[in-house]
Amino acid sequence: MIKRFLTLIALSLFLSACQAPVQTMPATQYGIKFRKLPNFLGGGISKAVAPPGEVAFVLPWESIYQITTAVREVSWGPGKMFPDYMNTRARDGNEVALAVTLRYQVSDSNADLVDLVEKTITTDKGVEDLVVSVAQSDIRHYLNELRTAEFIDPVARAKSIDELKVEMQKRLEKYHVQIVSVSLDDFRFERALANGDKDDTYQRRLDEIQQLVQQTEREVSRKDTVVALQQQ
Repeated sequence: MIKRFLTLIALSLFLSACQAPVQTMPATQYGIKFRKLPNFLGGGISKAVAPPGEVAFVLPWESIYQITTAVREVSWGPGKMFPDYMNTRARDGNEVALAVTLRYQVSDSNADLVDLVEKTITTDKGVEDLVVSVAQSDIRHYLNELRTAEFIDPVARAKSIDELKVEMQKRLEKYHVQIVSVSLDDFRFERALANGDKDDTYQRRLDEIQQLVQQTEREVSRKDTVVALQQQ
């Protein structure tokens, strides 16, 4: 009886395979199959991964998850993926609005891709949501360690960004996601008001100081040029 039952299942699988749809993996996308069958019939996540360009036969009881391994990007700030600044606070209390760009990439190792899907991240959107969640938490946390003067200092700012990248990588490596780069494209000292407006008084004062510094540098340069001409 059991032998006849297994024979009928095998015949059914064979006949279904004859009409199986064909799916070609797009460039940079890998396919991981999931079989909606009992474990003893090979159900669950397949360990075989279809690479980009490969033709995959998807049987009626199968679905295929596609994961992109090309470098992808998420960003915050005007004209970016998330058009609002990311808000945090400097260590000495000033509120800061950040424009940030982060680039990341999923490992193309077959074992890593299977493990990622087994962790229930089965789409590019799922990977993106994970990266965005970690980025929003870690960027606010680690840049919060900078004081206002350190935000303005490019050396201190770059050091903090490097530390941030390392810590984000530690959190994402178990999902086989590599942080390619993190860049702080812009920052403004401003805070949101209850009526929806922004108080950028401090930022405007900094801009005025910067303009005065630049004017002074131009005047010094002009003076040096005049003195050099007189000496000639």
